[in-house]
Amino acid sequence: MQSMTGFGVSSVRKKDLELSVSVKTVNGRFRDIKIHIPRDYASFEADLKALVSEEIARGTVDVYVSRKSGAASSKLQVSVDAKMAEQWVKSYQSLARHLKLPSDVTLKTIGGLPGVFQVSESNDITDLEKKEVLRLTKLAVAACVKERKREGVSLKKDLLGLLGELKEKTDEMQSWQTQVRAILLERMKKRLEGVEKDLGLDPQRVAQEAALLADKADIAEELSRLDEHIKQCRALVSGSESVGKKLDFYCQELLREVNTVGSKSQVSQLTQIVVDAKAIVERFREQVQNVE
Repeated sequence: MQSMTGFGVSSVRKKDLELSVSVKTVNGRFRDIKIHIPRDYASFEADLKALVSEEIARGTVDVYVSRKSGAASSKLQVSVDAKMAEQWVKSYQSLARHLKLPSDVTLKTIGGLPGVFQVSESNDITDLEKKEVLRLTKLAVAACVKERKREGVSLKKDLLGLLGELKEKTDEMQSWQTQVRAILLERMKKRLEGVEKDLGLDPQRVAQEAALLADKADIAEELSRLDEHIKQCRALVSGSESVGKKLDFYCQELLREVNTVGSKSQVSQLTQIVVDAKAIVERFREQVQNVE
């Protein structure tokens, strides 16, 4: 079992180049991979996503790649915007005519004007550098997964503990089942006694009706399903596969059965057990949100 929370980083520093890759994962219903890379690495963004997808099945993943290069690994490119220069010259000449001043525009003057010369840094990304980025990404992902597994060990312990608590509450409900039926049966009989005398009903018929009403409050099926769901959850938690979505489904089923028991409960002691069981299921569901 893995948690969906993790972090990993890997970096390398060479003579003219420093690379660093960090991978951060948090809770998410699906797998959502976001790659944050320098523009020069855009051509192999898909390769980075593929590396992450191989190891991480669920959660929101952010991959950050940083690159610092020295003078030896970068080149400056200078470009000229001729149209912008022409516009500046025309504007100078127009202003000179308006003010009746000599137009002494020089190349030096034009060169210092905004937008005429543009300087950009060009980095040549070699195959060797690409391989290095992919290698660092793989190491960062591995470190992140290692942390997710470590968190998963603690998460597994918590989930099994909560399932144990829920089983105890289910057993308590089971122990009350026979008593609840007897209490309800007696309660129904007393309520129907007055009706029996007023309407002249057959006492045996009244007893049968009381038994039917008591049977409607029977919780045996719900408790049986609760037991089965708890067994399934234990098996999933103890496994090694990605089980977050399956556990999320079982959380809904557990809550459904507990709520049904609560709706049938007409005895205060059983109602309190149901309230406790619902609280346990909610805590279990919160923890499941972090399971891959």
